[in-house]
Amino acid sequence: MPERVAQVIDVRTSPVSERITAINDFVDAGYEVDINFSPVIVYDGWQTDYLELFENLDETLSAQAKEQLKAEVFFLTHNAALTKLTYAGIPEPRTGCGAPSCSRKSSTRMACGTCATKCMRSADIWNLFSAR
Repeated sequence: MPERVAQVIDVRTSPVSERITAINDFVDAGYEVDINFSPVIVYDGWQTDYLELFENLDETLSAQAKEQLKAEVFFLTHNAALTKLTYAGIPEPRTGCGAPSCSRKSSTRMACGTCATKCMRSADIWNLFSAR
């Protein structure tokens, strides 16, 4: 996924650019490497962000890596009825990151201001990508 999305959704992982660079190393070591672009979240500018991601892959990957590469893509789908059903049993959005040092305890895995960056409620993440 594009870096700016990964910073919110795919926390506590290596930056996307580092993961892309590592593909060549794994292929050179004899591993088959596939890429999963899921979930694709539709938001204002998503097509531009993914075009930049694909251009980065094309510029970074070796011919050998490209030759063996397979990819998988799933879109995150949404409709109002499913959202109501999903949130029906949730009394309020969770906050915090769950780290032992975090004073905002919860079971989510969001980065937290107490721990390093900033806590985000699950509703904040939803609003970030659903406002269009």
